Amino acid sequence: MYNNHHLHSSIAYVTPAERHDGRDIVILAERRRVYEEAYSRNPRRWSRQIRSWKRPETVILNPDRIVEVRKALTDSAA
Repeated sequence: MYNNHHLHSSIAYVTPAERHDGRDIVILAERRRVYEEAYSRNPRRWSRQIRSWKRPETVILNPDRIVEVRKALTDSAA
């Protein structure tokens, strides 16, 4: 259920299932189109540029955990 409903910021606000299945490509392209259209109609609405909605190339789950594991490995090797 979680993988089908929870939107993750690290994967451009799509669900893990959408990312895994490749459906995020179409979703992000549509978001990009909608934002660009809205921006062209009323650019003053935004104080900055619109979000790019690029698909992240690399996704790391629990990056803090990776640091902890590396530190533990380094400490145990010393």
